[in-house]
Amino acid sequence: MKQFIKFILLSLLFILVQRISYGQTLGAVKGNYLQINAFTGNAGGNTFYNKQWLVRNAAGPDWLTASLHDGIAIDGSFHVPMSTSKTWWERNPYLGIQSWGSGAETYMTLKEGHLSLNTPTNGWVLSSKATVTNAGEYNGIKLLTGYPNDTNKWAAVVATAEDLHSNSTGLALYSSALERIRIAGNGNVGIGTTTPKAKLAVEGNILAKEIKIKTDISVPDYVFEPDYKMRSLAEIENYVKEHKHLPEIPSAKKIGEEGLDLAEMNLLLLKKVEELTLHLIEERKGREELARYCNQRIMVLEEKLKNLSADEPDYK
Repeated sequence: MKQFIKFILLSLLFILVQRISYGQTLGAVKGNYLQINAFTGNAGGNTFYNKQWLVRNAAGPDWLTASLHDGIAIDGSFHVPMSTSKTWWERNPYLGIQSWGSGAETYMTLKEGHLSLNTPTNGWVLSSKATVTNAGEYNGIKLLTGYPNDTNKWAAVVATAEDLHSNSTGLALYSSALERIRIAGNGNVGIGTTTPKAKLAVEGNILAKEIKIKTDISVPDYVFEPDYKMRSLAEIENYVKEHKHLPEIPSAKKIGEEGLDLAEMNLLLLKKVEELTLHLIEERKGREELARYCNQRIMVLEEKLKNLSADEPDYK
């Protein structure tokens, strides 16, 4: 009987509050609010309220600056919309804006199809999970642009399952409905390939204004050290005749099978240029020495001819 009387009193109180609320008018000052509806329930000793308020977003006397705020209050707390109300949803009929948040924080806003997300602490702003049963299946965001009824002009960001048993997930970028770039689960990046075998694998041409390569391979300036032992030209000639390529330079067959390491090849070619420069310097020294010897011999011969001419009798 007591519970019944309590229920009747609460019902009358609720009706009275509703009538009082409906008879009130929302204030014109920014931040004013007016409760217009409330539902209540008990959760193990705590009273939950689902309340609706009219709130004033900006100063004004009419509905153009008002919003409908739907939030949760517990016991005697969290009764102030836009400040303490919990897990609220707010709708502005004039601006067409919907907002979601808790307390004084706004976590998500939707306006004219544009969604804005905000998180006050470090964490995932958006998390999406899809259960897959086969490698190659994916979870992603699809973006479509084009004429009405055009379903092929889309791009996407996709998380794709590379191996169901190793928890390997790759990231793929699509354009024109085709996968263009893959970041594999091991960190390798592929352009034009879904199975990159290197940190960057490109299946196609590369156009660049400038390329810089940093390498741990030592630059062959040691060639100019006094104790560097260099092959003679005769040794190089014999090697080329036998192997059909320069010493230390990979053969055409090896390059065809394993590819070309640009950094290694450039440094090997630099080494050969440096060795060739040393050979040219040695050859120049030899020519200069030969020229000095020949000049000396010529001077001796000229001196002898002069002496012979002086010793000959004058028959005139």
